[in-house]
Amino acid sequence: MSCERILVVDDDQASARRIELQLIKMGYVVVSIAENGPEAIAKAGSCAPDLLLIDINLGRDMDGIETARIIMQKCQVPVVFLSAQADADTLARALDTQPLGYVTKPLRESDLRSTISLALTRMNSNPGPVPPPIPANEALWRIKLTCNTDGRITRTPHDSKTLLQQLGMENIQDLLPAAHGEHVRASVSSKKQQLIFTTIGKTTLLLEYVPVVNGIVNVFITAQPERNSSVNQDNVTPVEYLDTLDHLAAGIILFNENMQIFYSNKSAQRLLSDGTCLKNYHGYLTCEDPEITAELKEIAVDQKDHLFSIERGASRPALHVLVTTLKSGRANVGRNLPTTIMFAFETTTNYARIEEVVRSLYRLSPSEAKVVSQLFITPHLPTAAAALGITLNTARTHLKRIYIKTRVNRISALIHMIVTGPASIILNTDA
Repeated sequence: MSCERILVVDDDQASARRIELQLIKMGYVVVSIAENGPEAIAKAGSCAPDLLLIDINLGRDMDGIETARIIMQKCQVPVVFLSAQADADTLARALDTQPLGYVTKPLRESDLRSTISLALTRMNSNPGPVPPPIPANEALWRIKLTCNTDGRITRTPHDSKTLLQQLGMENIQDLLPAAHGEHVRASVSSKKQQLIFTTIGKTTLLLEYVPVVNGIVNVFITAQPERNSSVNQDNVTPVEYLDTLDHLAAGIILFNENMQIFYSNKSAQRLLSDGTCLKNYHGYLTCEDPEITAELKEIAVDQKDHLFSIERGASRPALHVLVTTLKSGRANVGRNLPTTIMFAFETTTNYARIEEVVRSLYRLSPSEAKVVSQLFITPHLPTAAAALGITLNTARTHLKRIYIKTRVNRISALIHMIVTGPASIILNTDA
């Protein structure tokens, strides 16, 4: 049973009572009902609601948008708007307050239930304001555009002309990438924020496509200042860091708990474009086998490490997949940021070559190298022991010594070291 406290604001008392009954039926607590703006402001201060459910049209004195703005500033209460009808300007004003939801009248109980549930979920998963990807003190400027489903700009900032003159441009559309319309449609269809990087000259732009309601998308454009060209630890940009990952033989994919892909290196892109195993489905990571997709989803949600193999038929070697939580993964859950990293790599079946490489790099004995090479092919100790014709206890003894020499303490960490380290490069270039 829910216990969230909701303040209902509606000048139509009959409508307010119907809403109250619906909310009580859903298990929420209606702390009070207000008929107008001043009453709502007073009750919000005294009742301390968790959520404000407010009609946009509240009569002559103060409409719902202005009332909500004051309450949000004074009491930090999130808002869901109600409205029987609203013109484009009124809707734009409402959206500027960044509400958690918007429900049209006459209310259907299913719409009210889903909107409030989603609003409370967003509120609970983001208890504080989410910081922008680029800190304000590092940004040249940040503007907000509003677009419709077709990507057409319907609202621009009042100082956009000044900004365009500074950039030597004539049209606000010149700030947008060529695939702007596709990004808008993707954010609307997926109901997820889309993050896009582009450049103008030497200035990097981050575009955040944020779906709102009725096909409306807010586009926040943040400009990052040009970096010093000298390379050191302090001024290497994330883009430069990511570029180095393209030189790794292992496929690397960053995604979140919803399986949304944020980054994939070149090796991963080849695997995704192949489509026989892993796939990029409209920006989301899926697998040919639905059970594996479900397993990946579970791993990402539970934030646990996992190592497994995906068979690709008799003619192709298995694809090995190592999934592990990012250091910031748990903090990123619910914030539309990457939480999980996947290493996917194709294995060679040349056992002798694998043994030679790992024995040389990590100073393993021949028996230890055989165990590592078998784990590289089949990352499961009992299966590896059976394939080598040794007992499980013997395999465990070898593994303990391997851990000492490689300074890791798990099979997944051992494979991770091989996949991302020099062994991977040697195996994939000389095998």
